[in-house]
Amino acid sequence: MNIRTTISACLKGEPSAQKLLYDSFLPYVLTIVRRYGCATKDEADYVQEIFVRVFQSLDKYDAQKGNFKPWLRSITVRTIINKQTRTRILLTVNIDDHSIQSDPNLQLDDCDIEYILEAIRQLPEGYRMVFNLYEIDGYSHQEIGEMLGITASASRSQLSRAKAILKKNLLVNYEISA
Repeated sequence: MNIRTTISACLKGEPSAQKLLYDSFLPYVLTIVRRYGCATKDEADYVQEIFVRVFQSLDKYDAQKGNFKPWLRSITVRTIINKQTRTRILLTVNIDDHSIQSDPNLQLDDCDIEYILEAIRQLPEGYRMVFNLYEIDGYSHQEIGEMLGITASASRSQLSRAKAILKKNLLVNYEISA
């Protein structure tokens, strides 16, 4: 698939090009949706809203500025945040509820990726959102704060707590299965 040709055809309203773009990038979008902990029953709604925004914004995509996947990821992440904020799923977690001492000896390399992804999915909503935005999608704490309506320091704090919870849960489960 030539992405430029496909996008050009999509902009002309060709349904076959739109289907090709959708089918080609659906697995990528679903991976992001699942990583952000969206309920399985809601995945179709998220995907639909994401691709509606993609097709509505396609004329703004500039191949000279970068590849299509990062542009698509940005729309996907922002759509998830907006949708979760609108439906009041995104909750700021009280830091005192999760006072945990992390184990510096935990080696995540010893864990399988699905196991780690499941541990991320089990984080409290606010922690999971900050963790994904910072560690996986590469946003700064300032950007995260602006997106989520929190301060940069709250973002840093939630990231720290998310990591501590992940380390504890991965260590506990790793010891059980070892």
